[in-house]
Amino acid sequence: MKKEASIEAKRLLLSCRMPQGFSASGKSGGYHNLWARDSMMISLASLTLNDEELIAGTRISLLSLRDHQTELGLIPNKIDFLGKKRVNFRAYGDGCSWFALITALYLKKNPDDTEAKSLTSSALKSLSWLRHQDHDQSGLIAIQEAACWMDLFPVRGKSLYVNIMRYWATNELSEALELLGNYEEAQWLKKESVEIKSSINKRLWYEPGKNLAEIVHDSFSTSAYNEQGFDSLGRKLLLPEKRILTENSYFLPYVTFRNFGEWFDTLGNLLAIVSKLTDKEQSEAILSFIEHKALTKPYPAKAIYPIIEEGSEEWRYYFRFADLNLPNHYHNGGIWPMIGGFYVLALVATGNLSKAEHTFDLLTASITLDASQKKFAFNEYLHAETGEPIGMKDQAWSAALYLLARHALEANHVRVIN
Repeated sequence: MKKEASIEAKRLLLSCRMPQGFSASGKSGGYHNLWARDSMMISLASLTLNDEELIAGTRISLLSLRDHQTELGLIPNKIDFLGKKRVNFRAYGDGCSWFALITALYLKKNPDDTEAKSLTSSALKSLSWLRHQDHDQSGLIAIQEAACWMDLFPVRGKSLYVNIMRYWATNELSEALELLGNYEEAQWLKKESVEIKSSINKRLWYEPGKNLAEIVHDSFSTSAYNEQGFDSLGRKLLLPEKRILTENSYFLPYVTFRNFGEWFDTLGNLLAIVSKLTDKEQSEAILSFIEHKALTKPYPAKAIYPIIEEGSEEWRYYFRFADLNLPNHYHNGGIWPMIGGFYVLALVATGNLSKAEHTFDLLTASITLDASQKKFAFNEYLHAETGEPIGMKDQAWSAALYLLARHALEANHVRVIN
């Protein structure tokens, strides 16, 4: 079954090739556009698997995104090449990082590409644009609400996911530039990645007993407070209260004006492990959280925990658009095979190979429409409680992360029994 699933996953990715790059879904899927994050996740699989056909699609995708980059360096969220060409920048928060990351990985494998200089310039330009989103010089970039892959969800401000992606991209591009002989720029980016990592840990990592002032400190104009918490004008420092998940250690989903999100962002926390930002204790805490909160049941993995209920502070009217973000749906706790793939990668990276193998079995089940007929749907997401497939079929990043998960197991000498 796993062999057939892998063959079908690659077939699906090949069906996503367009003259302008990878579309976000193939066959019967509905996202026949070049989306930055989707095409770059396909490219992550292409480069890791070293597949020539798919790598050709990666190159075209990078060039298309480069050609539509703004003067200041912003990479489009989506380019619609069907009919009248339209370029969309709304969910802008992560496209620059994905572009810079994949450019770095591509140039490591293809340093003599005729477009290497141009792609390097565009990748540096995209990181420059991100640098200008650090509005208060805290070391963290900020986004508007719903401006990343969670494009219908109240993630905002200094988001974990976008800052992890910036760290990953900056670190990888520094290594690529060193290989290309640009040592001065490489050293500068390496230093910046260390600073980003420090800021993420300082302001987004929560552990029981942590001083909340350290998290929201940049929201205050006055920085000098005495031991009793009063400033020079006698005003008492007023801090938000940690109300849920008080006994768990994990990265907060975002920090905003004098407040922070409290739910667990599964993808953001997993990418912290995959990008090698976490230390051993942090990785263990994150994986323990996922295990104890059953975020991989019935399939890996649920997008957030706990879900947001109507009437809560985080609930938004737009959750009811097409009923996408009702509890246990879509970003509101829905199961995403794409996130499940990153969960396998995180388990492998931390040496949890037996757990990774079991998770891969569940991931295979999640993409299977009809096991008896060996049909694979590669759905966008599934209902968190029932496991019912929902959303678009033939989702490219679901297939890409399935292949990446399998490759990670096999690269660590785990025989994937078909």
